[in-house]
Amino acid sequence: MSWGDVFKEKMVTWLLKRIGHTEDSKLMAIKVRYAVDIIISTTEKAVVILTVVLLLERLQETVIVLVAFNIVRVKASGLHASNSLKCLLVSLVIFVLLPMCFDLVIIPDWVAAIWYVTLAYLLHTYAPADTVKNPILGKHHRDKMRISSSRNMLFVAVVSMAGPSTFQIYYLIGSTIAVVVVLPLTYKILKRSRNNYEIHE
Repeated sequence: MSWGDVFKEKMVTWLLKRIGHTEDSKLMAIKVRYAVDIIISTTEKAVVILTVVLLLERLQETVIVLVAFNIVRVKASGLHASNSLKCLLVSLVIFVLLPMCFDLVIIPDWVAAIWYVTLAYLLHTYAPADTVKNPILGKHHRDKMRISSSRNMLFVAVVSMAGPSTFQIYYLIGSTIAVVVVLPLTYKILKRSRNNYEIHE
């Protein structure tokens, strides 16, 4: 067993004791272990990405892309990478390297406005998008997420166009990525199942 596994098991045991359960409670142990896995995996990826960003002196641009992406994604949901390594590699490409290709691009406000309206329309049509591991149950819940995702997109648009024009492209990149991962075409290309809630309802 590696030191990482030992640390993980110690953390799981400590958390179970804190919430008043023991390892005998199998369901709770599974939930806690899953949560710990996510926390550790996310932290590891964040450290790697932050290191690359700082080495490339891309902190400001990357933060803008990530903030725009997550504001939209929190309600739109969408595809996830199939494993942690793929997630890390994809994150480095789309959040760090891709924006570098557009550093000198200045988008006029009227073009950005049309782009944002188009993205909001796509979200209203296709969001939220679920996964096999995370089906989004309840039509009312999905409808609320759909409306909220479009509203969040318009919020990003307002913040984007109110700020310096040199940063607008990074807001657009983050927002566009968040929409791409909910589109049926993306699911089809990657051969992933969509509308997984139908199995449970």
